[in-house]
Amino acid sequence: MRDPRFRGAVILLAEQSEDGALGFVINKTTPFTFSDISKDIGIRVAKTLESAAVHYGGPVSEERGWVLFRESRDLTVDADEDDDDPGIQVGDSMRVSPTIEVLQRFMKNPETGPFRLMLGYTGWGPDQLEDEIAEGSWIPMDLDPDLVFDTREEDMYSAALGRLGLAPGSFIIGGGGSA
Repeated sequence: MRDPRFRGAVILLAEQSEDGALGFVINKTTPFTFSDISKDIGIRVAKTLESAAVHYGGPVSEERGWVLFRESRDLTVDADEDDDDPGIQVGDSMRVSPTIEVLQRFMKNPETGPFRLMLGYTGWGPDQLEDEIAEGSWIPMDLDPDLVFDTREEDMYSAALGRLGLAPGSFIIGGGGSA
């Protein structure tokens, strides 16, 4: 991808339909910390999270936050009964939600489980993602929650390529030339 915002990016595809697709860059951070965000939105953050980095989810609506988390029984049990945002199911074990209520649960009690706060998202219109994959702009792979939550951001791109049997610099992305 020639766009520098996506150079070396690992994208988690959260939703795909005939209307388009929704995804999140999961290996880049913003200059903001949880403490910065908590002040802006007026919620308390656990001391252990104050200096944690906020992730860059993508260039669309960068002012909007999303919480990516592993599903756990604790979160389901603690959920408010009138909370009608279950978030978007991602694979078998993850969800992403744009609600402050979900963010508050994690910021107050980080032991609930691994999570990421992301600003912005990546979006595609109808057939746009499929066209970009066909032209070689993206290399799809199966969802791997361990890659998402157990791999350092700076190692994620190489780790994702390694799972595909590739190494950075060993291939060309995009259309080739002609001789």
